[in-house]
Amino acid sequence: MKNSLRLMSDKFYLVNAVIITLNDELKNIYEIEHSRHKSRLVIFSQL
Repeated sequence: MKNSLRLMSDKFYLVNAVIITLNDELKNIYEIEHSRHKSRLVIFSQL
């Protein structure tokens, strides 16, 4: 049981790392900055 939980947690960390890496790359390519504003006008003004 411990091994299966460990394998699941390892898979979670791997998937999480891939998502974070892809997100950082897309931010760098498209020069998008994180904003807490939810307005559509603000989102389009940042692109």
